[in-house]
Amino acid sequence: MEFIQKHKKKIIVGLIALIILVIAVTVLLFQSIATRINYSREQIIEIAENQVGGKVTEIDVEHEIFNTYYELTMIDDNHHEVEVVIDASDGTIVEIDYDD
Repeated sequence: MEFIQKHKKKIIVGLIALIILVIAVTVLLFQSIATRINYSREQIIEIAENQVGGKVTEIDVEHEIFNTYYELTMIDDNHHEVEVVIDASDGTIVEIDYDD
Protein backbone atom coordinates (compact mmCIF):
# COMPACT_ATOMS: atom_id res chain seq x y z
CA MET A 1 0.00 0.00 0.00
CA GLU A 2 2.83 2.39 0.75
CA PHE A 3 4.20 1.85 -2.74
CA ILE A 4 0.86 2.79 -4.32
CA GLN A 5 0.47 5.88 -2.14
CA LYS A 6 4.05 6.95 -2.79
CA HIS A 7 3.81 6.52 -6.59
CA LYS A 8 0.15 7.38 -7.08
CA LYS A 9 0.78 10.22 -9.55
CA LYS A 10 3.18 8.12 -11.65
CA ILE A 11 0.69 5.25 -11.75
CA ILE A 12 -2.14 7.53 -12.85
CA VAL A 13 0.00 9.20 -15.53
CA GLY A 14 1.11 5.77 -16.76
CA LEU A 15 -2.48 4.51 -16.98
CA ILE A 16 -3.59 7.63 -18.85
CA ALA A 17 -0.68 7.21 -21.29
CA LEU A 18 -1.63 3.56 -21.80
CA ILE A 19 -5.27 4.47 -22.49
CA ILE A 20 -4.20 7.12 -25.01
CA LEU A 21 -1.90 4.61 -26.72
CA VAL A 22 -4.69 2.00 -26.98
CA ILE A 23 -7.06 4.59 -28.46
CA ALA A 24 -4.45 5.74 -30.99
CA VAL A 25 -3.67 2.18 -32.11
CA THR A 26 -7.39 1.42 -32.47
CA VAL A 27 -7.94 4.52 -34.63
CA LEU A 28 -4.97 3.59 -36.83
CA LEU A 29 -6.25 0.04 -37.26
CA PHE A 30 -9.70 1.26 -38.33
CA GLN A 31 -8.13 3.73 -40.76
CA SER A 32 -5.95 1.03 -42.31
CA ILE A 33 -8.97 -1.29 -42.67
CA ALA A 34 -10.97 1.44 -44.41
CA THR A 35 -8.16 2.18 -46.87
CA ARG A 36 -7.88 -1.47 -47.93
CA ILE A 37 -11.19 -1.36 -49.78
CA ASN A 38 -10.35 -0.19 -53.28
CA TYR A 39 -13.36 -1.72 -55.05
CA SER A 40 -17.02 -0.87 -54.61
CA ARG A 41 -19.67 -3.54 -54.12
CA GLU A 42 -20.83 -2.94 -57.68
CA GLN A 43 -17.32 -3.51 -59.06
CA ILE A 44 -16.91 -6.68 -57.00
CA ILE A 45 -20.28 -8.01 -58.21
CA GLU A 46 -19.22 -7.32 -61.81
CA ILE A 47 -15.91 -9.16 -61.29
CA ALA A 48 -17.63 -12.19 -59.76
CA GLU A 49 -20.42 -12.39 -62.33
CA ASN A 50 -17.96 -12.04 -65.24
CA GLN A 51 -15.52 -14.64 -63.88
CA VAL A 52 -17.94 -17.21 -62.45
CA GLY A 53 -21.13 -16.58 -64.40
CA GLY A 54 -24.53 -16.31 -62.80
CA LYS A 55 -25.88 -13.78 -60.31
CA VAL A 56 -24.74 -12.61 -56.89
CA THR A 57 -27.42 -13.21 -54.25
CA GLU A 58 -25.53 -12.05 -51.15
CA ILE A 59 -22.41 -10.01 -50.41
CA ASP A 60 -20.60 -9.41 -47.12
CA VAL A 61 -17.37 -7.67 -46.15
CA GLU A 62 -14.96 -9.62 -43.95
CA HIS A 63 -12.24 -7.64 -42.15
CA GLU A 64 -9.19 -9.58 -41.05
CA ILE A 65 -6.07 -8.24 -39.40
CA PHE A 66 -4.13 -7.50 -42.60
CA ASN A 67 -6.72 -8.00 -45.34
CA THR A 68 -10.30 -7.17 -46.20
CA TYR A 69 -12.37 -9.49 -48.37
CA TYR A 70 -15.73 -9.52 -50.04
CA GLU A 71 -17.54 -12.82 -49.49
CA LEU A 72 -20.21 -13.46 -52.11
CA THR A 73 -22.88 -16.10 -52.53
CA MET A 74 -23.93 -16.67 -56.12
CA ILE A 75 -26.21 -18.84 -58.18
CA ASP A 76 -24.26 -19.87 -61.29
CA ASP A 77 -25.65 -20.40 -64.78
CA ASN A 78 -26.30 -24.08 -63.92
CA HIS A 79 -28.37 -23.06 -60.87
CA HIS A 80 -25.72 -24.22 -58.36
CA GLU A 81 -24.74 -22.20 -55.31
CA VAL A 82 -21.21 -20.80 -55.45
CA GLU A 83 -19.23 -19.10 -52.68
CA VAL A 84 -16.67 -16.56 -53.94
CA VAL A 85 -14.06 -14.63 -51.93
CA ILE A 86 -12.51 -11.53 -53.51
CA ASP A 87 -9.68 -9.40 -52.13
CA ALA A 88 -11.11 -5.90 -51.55
CA SER A 89 -7.78 -4.19 -52.14
CA ASP A 90 -6.93 -5.54 -55.60
CA GLY A 91 -10.07 -7.29 -56.87
CA THR A 92 -8.49 -10.72 -57.26
CA ILE A 93 -10.58 -13.81 -56.70
CA VAL A 94 -9.06 -15.63 -53.74
CA GLU A 95 -11.41 -18.61 -53.58
CA ILE A 96 -14.29 -20.17 -55.49
CA ASP A 97 -16.26 -22.92 -53.78
CA TYR A 98 -18.87 -24.75 -55.85
CA ASP A 99 -21.52 -26.42 -53.69
CA ASP A 100 -22.55 -29.80 -55.02
